[in-house]
Amino acid sequence: MPCRVGITMNPERRKKEWEKDYPNLRSWEIVEKCGSKSAAQARETAEAKRRNCDFGSGGSGPEFATWYVYYFWY
Repeated sequence: MPCRVGITMNPERRKKEWEKDYPNLRSWEIVEKCGSKSAAQARETAEAKRRNCDFGSGGSGPEFATWYVYYFWY
C-alpha cells in the first residue's frame, strides 16, 4: 500500500480532507508535535524517506505555531 507523510496545524480537519481524496485511508497516525514549521518540515522529510512515502512541500501557515507531522496508508 502507498503511504503519505505531511504536516498540518489542524490534524482533524486535514484527515477529513485526505479522506475525501483517499476513501481507503488507513492507519492515520500523528508522528510528532513540533513548535515550528521548519522543525515539522524537517521531520516530515525524514519520516517520508524512512518510510518510503509520498510527501509534499509542507503546509501553509506561520513559522511559530503548533505543527503536527502525520502519516497514513492509502
